[in-house]
Amino acid sequence: MSTPEKLLGIEQTRLAKAIQIGSIWIDPKNVEETLHRYVKHIFALNESEQIPYSFPGSGSAIRIANRHFLFCCGHQIELWKPDQVAFCIYNSNTIISSSSMFHPIVNASNADTDLTDARAFEYQIKKYGCDNLESDFFPANPQRIWPDFSIKAPFMVYGYPSGLQDVDYSFPKIASHAVEIKATYDGGTSSPHLHRIKMVRKTQFDSDGMSGGPVFYIGNEKGSLFVGWAGMVMRGSGSSEYLHFLAANFLIEMAFHHPVDEIIRLEK
Repeated sequence: MSTPEKLLGIEQTRLAKAIQIGSIWIDPKNVEETLHRYVKHIFALNESEQIPYSFPGSGSAIRIANRHFLFCCGHQIELWKPDQVAFCIYNSNTIISSSSMFHPIVNASNADTDLTDARAFEYQIKKYGCDNLESDFFPANPQRIWPDFSIKAPFMVYGYPSGLQDVDYSFPKIASHAVEIKATYDGGTSSPHLHRIKMVRKTQFDSDGMSGGPVFYIGNEKGSLFVGWAGMVMRGSGSSEYLHFLAANFLIEMAFHHPVDEIIRLEK
């Protein structure tokens, strides 16, 4: 019999006729393509006509309780102000920035942990005048946040490795190349809420640029398979098959209960 791991490939499986993403049931062969919508290539808006954008890695677009967030890491965007951070709407040339940014308060208990590097930008999607903008954000079910089901569930990681991007300002041309990587759980770490996964990949590339990318998992609830949110990539290494990710439950806690830095929303 097929196993849930088989669903991580592009091949079809006899184990299930469909996999649930939010309230929608997806053919197993379309799951990878569907999830690509929720990893964002972060645009950093420069004050330069010659180099209008920089691309500091990846972001995770997540919808939680009808609120819409772009999660990323602080080390990705430390050279820019919050209102310079944006992403491009899926299958569009429209770039949008947010109206507020959330981050943990640094104190004695978390100063030496990865927690303080997390960032969340909230998007008030009705203010943008873009049709179906909600579909750009993964519908995270609070009852299906990892690891409530199984730490041994198959993982899928998405991101924009820096070495695979093609940017030509003289043309101009921006060709964004996102990757999907299969992964297995490799244990927790000494840093709170930080976990380690081992990538299973056929093509080698430097993990630079993967920071901020979403980590999903395949869950099984009474025989029905679904895609759940596991967390966000925090760091990796060009010489290692391992990535570290921050668990989704902490990111949700941060977005809903930590102070907000109000930022200026750019004109659309």
